[in-house]
Amino acid sequence: MMDLPLNVDFTGKVVVITGAGGVICSTMARAFAQAGAKVAAINRTGIKVEKLAEELRAEGFICNGYEGNVLDEEGMKKIHEQILADFGPCDKKTYANNVFGLSMNTTIMNTSTKQNRVRRHSLILTWKGSMTCSA
Repeated sequence: MMDLPLNVDFTGKVVVITGAGGVICSTMARAFAQAGAKVAAINRTGIKVEKLAEELRAEGFICNGYEGNVLDEEGMKKIHEQILADFGPCDKKTYANNVFGLSMNTTIMNTSTKQNRVRRHSLILTWKGSMTCSA
């Protein structure tokens, strides 16, 4: 078990986390699960979130993994329906979108056209992912 820095209780709350196959959001999923939440972990790579869900369930927590791309609005609607069927509604205050994940540590003057396309895609991914999942 992770030592949580705050004493929080999410018992009975449904928490939806996108980008949950990565290090940051898988840790967030674990923390929310430990705080009593029912965790819906979404990631483009389904095997990553299914492994996370299996680990958390083996520890006695409630977590399901869902494969999906936040840019795929129709796919996210299907996942939303599945989460509703599995857990019930999610309080919008317990949704975490963390799909950005690309390094932005170079200055605009030192970037190539390809790097600028990657940055633009990252910004679109973050914005549209948030809008698609929280609608």
